Amino acid sequence: MGPLTWRDEKASWPQPIVTDRTAVEVPESLGIRLSLEPDDEMEFVVWTGGWADVVMMKDGEAVDLCPEFRDVDGAYAAVVRNVEDFLA
Repeated sequence: MGPLTWRDEKASWPQPIVTDRTAVEVPESLGIRLSLEPDDEMEFVVWTGGWADVVMMKDGEAVDLCPEFRDVDGAYAAVVRNVEDFLA
């Protein structure tokens, strides 16, 4: 499992992706990378705008999953479903 990553909404462009949460004034995204085997990997980023970017590498093939949600509970549920599918 990789470190949590953050992007600051108030940072100047291009907004850097950082691993130090204290360096972020207004969080705009939260991301993480999971690995099962050398070729199986999943990276997801949850955005405050109401979507999540999810990319899964399974057996060398990339699959883009972009769950949309309308509230925080929906965000967690959408991303958790993708992670559960990846780990299964």
